[in-house]
Amino acid sequence: MSKECFCGCGREIPLGRKRIGNVLGDRMRRDVGMLAGALARTPPPANAGVLAQFLAEGRPNLDVMTRYMHAEISRDDLDRDGLEAWMKRMNDVREGILPDDDEAAEHGSSDLAGHASRASAQAASAPDPLDRLRTLSELRQTGALTDDEFTRQKTRILEDV
Repeated sequence: MSKECFCGCGREIPLGRKRIGNVLGDRMRRDVGMLAGALARTPPPANAGVLAQFLAEGRPNLDVMTRYMHAEISRDDLDRDGLEAWMKRMNDVREGILPDDDEAAEHGSSDLAGHASRASAQAASAPDPLDRLRTLSELRQTGALTDDEFTRQKTRILEDV
Protein backbone atom coordinates (compact mmCIF):
# COMPACT_ATOMS: atom_id res chain seq x y z
CA MET A 1 0.00 0.00 0.00
CA SER A 2 1.49 3.35 -0.99
CA LYS A 3 0.52 6.93 -1.59
CA GLU A 4 1.75 9.43 -4.15
CA CYS A 5 4.35 12.01 -3.21
CA PHE A 6 2.95 15.28 -1.88
CA CYS A 7 4.76 17.31 -4.55
CA GLY A 8 2.68 15.80 -7.36
CA CYS A 9 5.56 14.03 -9.10
CA GLY A 10 3.62 10.75 -9.06
CA ARG A 11 6.21 8.77 -7.10
CA GLU A 12 4.75 6.18 -4.79
CA ILE A 13 5.60 6.56 -1.11
CA PRO A 14 5.70 3.31 0.89
CA LEU A 15 4.38 2.93 4.40
CA GLY A 16 6.72 3.89 7.24
CA ARG A 17 8.84 6.93 8.00
CA LYS A 18 8.63 8.21 4.44
CA ARG A 19 4.83 8.19 4.68
CA ILE A 20 5.03 10.42 7.76
CA GLY A 21 7.43 12.72 5.89
CA ASN A 22 4.95 12.81 3.02
CA VAL A 23 2.15 13.93 5.36
CA LEU A 24 4.39 16.65 6.82
CA GLY A 25 5.47 17.73 3.34
CA ASP A 26 1.84 17.99 2.27
CA ARG A 27 1.05 20.19 5.30
CA MET A 28 4.05 22.38 4.46
CA ARG A 29 2.94 22.62 0.81
CA ARG A 30 -0.53 23.75 1.88
CA ASP A 31 0.92 26.23 4.39
CA VAL A 32 3.25 27.76 1.80
CA GLY A 33 0.31 28.02 -0.61
CA MET A 34 -1.83 29.63 2.08
CA LEU A 35 0.89 32.18 2.86
CA ALA A 36 1.33 33.01 -0.83
CA GLY A 37 -2.46 33.34 -1.23
CA ALA A 38 -2.74 35.62 1.80
CA LEU A 39 0.05 37.85 0.49
CA ALA A 40 -1.60 38.03 -2.94
CA ARG A 41 -4.77 39.59 -1.49
CA THR A 42 -5.70 43.16 -2.31
CA PRO A 43 -5.28 45.06 -0.10
CA PRO A 44 -2.44 43.10 1.50
CA PRO A 45 -3.03 41.89 5.06
CA ALA A 46 -1.84 44.07 7.94
CA ASN A 47 0.69 41.41 8.94
CA ALA A 48 2.12 41.03 5.42
CA GLY A 49 5.70 41.42 6.67
CA VAL A 50 5.35 38.52 9.09
CA LEU A 51 3.65 36.37 6.46
CA ALA A 52 6.39 37.18 3.93
CA GLN A 53 9.02 36.14 6.47
CA PHE A 54 7.28 32.81 7.09
CA LEU A 55 6.93 32.28 3.34
CA ALA A 56 10.64 33.00 2.87
CA GLU A 57 11.43 30.38 5.54
CA GLY A 58 8.79 27.91 4.34
CA ARG A 59 9.87 27.61 0.71
CA PRO A 60 13.37 26.28 1.53
CA ASN A 61 11.85 23.95 4.15
CA LEU A 62 9.45 22.64 1.54
CA ASP A 63 12.35 22.14 -0.86
CA VAL A 64 14.24 20.14 1.79
CA MET A 65 11.21 17.90 2.41
CA THR A 66 10.81 17.35 -1.33
CA ARG A 67 14.48 16.43 -1.66
CA TYR A 68 14.15 14.04 1.28
CA MET A 69 11.09 12.36 -0.20
CA HIS A 70 12.92 11.97 -3.52
CA ALA A 71 15.92 10.39 -1.71
CA GLU A 72 18.23 13.23 -2.75
CA ILE A 73 19.19 13.72 0.90
CA SER A 74 19.11 11.32 3.82
CA ARG A 75 17.12 11.54 7.00
CA ASP A 76 20.32 12.48 8.81
CA ASP A 77 20.63 15.56 6.55
CA LEU A 78 17.28 16.94 7.70
CA ASP A 79 17.28 19.79 10.22
CA ARG A 80 14.43 18.15 12.10
CA ASP A 81 14.50 20.69 14.94
CA GLY A 82 14.34 23.59 12.47
CA LEU A 83 11.52 22.01 10.47
CA GLU A 84 9.57 21.22 13.63
CA ALA A 85 10.06 24.75 14.98
CA TRP A 86 8.81 26.30 11.70
CA MET A 87 5.75 24.05 11.68
CA LYS A 88 4.92 24.88 15.31
CA ARG A 89 5.23 28.61 14.63
CA MET A 90 3.22 28.13 11.44
CA ASN A 91 0.35 26.73 13.50
CA ASP A 92 0.02 30.13 15.18
CA VAL A 93 0.27 31.95 11.85
CA ARG A 94 -2.36 29.65 10.33
CA GLU A 95 -4.69 30.55 13.19
CA GLY A 96 -4.13 34.24 12.44
CA ILE A 97 -4.93 33.81 8.75
CA LEU A 98 -7.94 31.54 9.22
CA PRO A 99 -9.35 31.96 12.72
CA ASP A 100 -10.95 29.00 14.40
CA ASP A 101 -11.74 29.65 18.06
CA ASP A 102 -12.96 26.08 18.53
CA GLU A 103 -9.56 24.64 17.60
CA ALA A 104 -7.78 27.16 19.82
CA ALA A 105 -9.96 26.16 22.77
CA GLU A 106 -9.42 22.50 21.95
CA HIS A 107 -5.65 22.96 22.10
CA GLY A 108 -5.98 24.96 25.31
CA SER A 109 -3.37 27.43 24.14
CA SER A 110 -3.74 31.05 25.15
CA ASP A 111 -1.39 32.01 22.29
CA LEU A 112 -3.64 30.31 19.75
CA ALA A 113 -6.71 31.78 21.39
CA GLY A 114 -5.10 35.23 21.21
CA HIS A 115 -4.31 34.82 17.53
CA ALA A 116 -7.79 33.55 16.84
CA SER A 117 -9.41 36.41 18.77
CA ARG A 118 -7.38 39.01 16.89
CA ALA A 119 -8.13 37.32 13.60
CA SER A 120 -11.84 37.13 14.45
CA ALA A 121 -11.84 40.86 15.20
CA GLN A 122 -10.13 41.54 11.86
CA ALA A 123 -12.60 39.26 10.08
CA ALA A 124 -15.55 41.01 11.70
CA SER A 125 -14.32 44.35 10.39
CA ALA A 126 -13.73 42.96 6.89
CA PRO A 127 -15.67 45.05 4.38
CA ASP A 128 -17.07 42.27 2.23
CA PRO A 129 -17.82 38.65 3.15
CA LEU A 130 -17.85 37.80 -0.56
CA ASP A 131 -14.17 38.78 -0.80
CA ARG A 132 -13.40 36.53 2.14
CA LEU A 133 -15.31 33.65 0.48
CA ARG A 134 -13.44 34.22 -2.79
CA THR A 135 -10.12 34.12 -0.93
CA LEU A 136 -11.13 30.89 0.81
CA SER A 137 -12.14 29.39 -2.52
CA GLU A 138 -8.79 30.36 -4.08
CA LEU A 139 -6.91 28.83 -1.14
CA ARG A 140 -8.86 25.58 -1.53
CA GLN A 141 -8.26 25.49 -5.28
CA THR A 142 -4.50 25.91 -4.77
CA GLY A 143 -4.50 23.10 -2.22
CA ALA A 144 -3.65 25.39 0.70
CA LEU A 145 -6.87 24.33 2.44
CA THR A 146 -8.51 20.95 2.75
CA ASP A 147 -12.20 20.63 1.98
CA ASP A 148 -12.91 20.35 5.72
CA GLU A 149 -10.94 23.53 6.50
CA PHE A 150 -12.71 25.34 3.66
CA THR A 151 -16.17 24.23 4.83
CA ARG A 152 -15.48 25.18 8.45
CA GLN A 153 -14.26 28.67 7.52
CA LYS A 154 -17.04 29.22 4.97
CA THR A 155 -19.60 28.37 7.65
CA ARG A 156 -17.99 30.87 10.04
CA ILE A 157 -18.08 33.64 7.43
CA LEU A 158 -21.70 32.94 6.55
CA GLU A 159 -22.68 32.92 10.23
CA ASP A 160 -21.21 36.42 10.58
CA VAL A 161 -23.37 37.79 7.74
